Amino acid sequence: MHFTTAGSRFSIGTERFPSVFMTDDWMLDEDAFTDEPWTVVGGMVSLGRIGGNWRTDEFDHPMGGRPNEPAVSIVEKMVRPAKTLQIAIALNETDPGQLAMIAAEGSVNPFPFRIDLSSGGTRLFLALVVGMEDGMDEANASLGLTFSLILRSNLVRVIEEIP
Repeated sequence: MHFTTAGSRFSIGTERFPSVFMTDDWMLDEDAFTDEPWTVVGGMVSLGRIGGNWRTDEFDHPMGGRPNEPAVSIVEKMVRPAKTLQIAIALNETDPGQLAMIAAEGSVNPFPFRIDLSSGGTRLFLALVVGMEDGMDEANASLGLTFSLILRSNLVRVIEEIP
């Protein structure tokens, strides 16, 4: 079964201070978000993609040390950087969720986020809102905001069984 992003919701919680949530490995589970008061961010245009690539190290390895055999490139994973997400929303200057996102961009602390998918699943995570852009493109385009987030926790996947 395939699902679209239409009908999905993006929500923001309240500011978290590092000592409240941080563990040695930053691994959270669904319980870390249980009593969170969520505010839906209205006007969602694009939920973007959550992800990031490992930093790698590449070196040439001589095969057998024979002059007629070419070296083979070996790639190793070295460091996994924080995952990122960029969302786009249609501007509504009175939307409580959009106002919360603007406030989060001005904070140095992370916020909890929740994505309720049309499939019934949920994604939960903590992130820093590290950038905001006002979108004022073509004359007939909608005014919008784009927010850049860097995850400060793992991505908690809550899967709902579809009957």
